Amino acid sequence: LRMEDAWGHVLSHISQRDLLAVERVSKSMKKVARREWSLQKEVDMQRDFPKATTDSEYMIALIDRLSPSLSSLRIGAPSAALDGQRSHHDDFPSRHTITRSVIEEISKRCLRLRKLAIHRMVLTLNALIAFPMLPCTIEELTITICRMDVYTEEEGRLAQEAMTKLVSSLPQLRRFEILGRGACYDHFVLDERVLHQLSPSVTHINLSAGSSLKLADLRFIKQRQLDSFTLQRSFISSVDLEGLVNISPNIRHLDLAYSRNISDYSAISSLQFLKTLNLSGNRYLRDEHLDTICRGCPAMIEVDLDHCDQLTSGGLVSLGLLHSLQRLSLSGLPSVNLVVIEALTRCIDLARLDVSFCRNVDVTCLSSLLSDFPLLRLVVLKGNSVDGKLVSILRGESILPFLECDLFEPCIPVPPPIPVRPPLLPLL
Repeated sequence: LRMEDAWGHVLSHISQRDLLAVERVSKSMKKVARREWSLQKEVDMQRDFPKATTDSEYMIALIDRLSPSLSSLRIGAPSAALDGQRSHHDDFPSRHTITRSVIEEISKRCLRLRKLAIHRMVLTLNALIAFPMLPCTIEELTITICRMDVYTEEEGRLAQEAMTKLVSSLPQLRRFEILGRGACYDHFVLDERVLHQLSPSVTHINLSAGSSLKLADLRFIKQRQLDSFTLQRSFISSVDLEGLVNISPNIRHLDLAYSRNISDYSAISSLQFLKTLNLSGNRYLRDEHLDTICRGCPAMIEVDLDHCDQLTSGGLVSLGLLHSLQRLSLSGLPSVNLVVIEALTRCIDLARLDVSFCRNVDVTCLSSLLSDFPLLRLVVLKGNSVDGKLVSILRGESILPFLECDLFEPCIPVPPPIPVRPPLLPLL
C-alpha cells in the first residue's frame, strides 16, 4: 500500500474544513488534500465553512477546489421551516451575498451539479443575470428566504428573463422551489412566463414568494404528474383545484395556505395518497370540507389548519379519523376544546400538537393531552394561560419531555393591610 493511498484513506474520514488545514502542512500534503477534494460529492458551505457566506473571494476559492463530478452544493443556512420548526419569521441576512463571480465559478467548476440550494442569501442583480450559465444537469433548484437586489421594474424584468432562460435550459429538473414571504424578492415577478418553461420532468413545485407571486390559474401545470405542490397566497379558484386533482391524483404533499379565492376544498378528498396538507389561513374552509377530506385521505400524517376561522368543534372531531396522524397544528382556533382533544385520542401516533392561542384549551384539556397520547413529544400552548405549578406536576407524571407554553403562577389572595393608628401630634 503506497503512502499516498494510506493518506487518502485517512483524509476520507476528516471534515472538509480540516482538509484546508492539511493543505498548509506541505506541498506534498497539499497535493494529497487536493486529490481528496476532487472526490467530494456534497458541499455545505454554511455547515463546514460559515465564514465563506460573508466573503465572496473565500467562497470562490473553495468552489475552485471542487471536482466537476460534485453533485450537491448548498450555500447559506436553511430556514427554520426546513428544519421542522415552522417559523414564519426567518430573517434574511444583509452581509451574506452571492455575486456574479460566484455563479460563474459554479458554472465553470461544477459541470455535473444535480442539486443547488441557496438559503438566506442576498442575490445581486448581476448574479441573477448570470443564472442561465448554471450547469444544465441541475435536477433540484431551491431558493429559500433570499433577497433579490432588484429595485426597479426594469431590473425585475431582467431578473425574470434570466430565471426564464435558466429553467428552460434544465431538461432534467425535478424540483423547483422559491420560498419566502413579504418583500424578499422585491420587483422580481414569478408568473406564468417563468413557470410555463419548466420541464415536463418536474414533479415538485413549491412556490411561496409573497407579493412576487402573480398567479391567477394553474395552466402552467399542463399534464405533469406532481408529487409535491406548494402555492401560498395565490388567487387560484375552486375550479383550478379540481383541475389540479384531476391532473395529479397522486400528490403526496399539498400546501394551499392563504388561498383566498378557493371556496370549496372537497376536491382534495380525491387525493388518496396525500401525506401532508396545509390549509392554514383559508377563511372559506368549512366543517363539511374537512370531514370529506379526512374520510378521503386517511393516510395523512401532517395537517395544518391554523386560523381557519369557520371550523367548529363539530368539524374538527373529523381529525380523529386520521389514525396515522403525527403532526397537527390548530393555532388560533377558538373551537378547539375538550371534545376535540378527546376525538384526537384515536390518533395514537400523534407526536406534535400546536394549540397555541386556542382560548378554550384549559387545564382539563392539558391533563388529557399528557395522559392519553403515548407518543406525544411536543405540545405548543403559546398564548394560553397555564398554571406553571400544575404543568410541573403533570409533566412529572407523564413521559412528555417538552411543553412550550406561557406559564403564570396562581394568584394568592393578599390580606388587606391592618389599619395603623397614626401617632399623636406633639403638644405645642
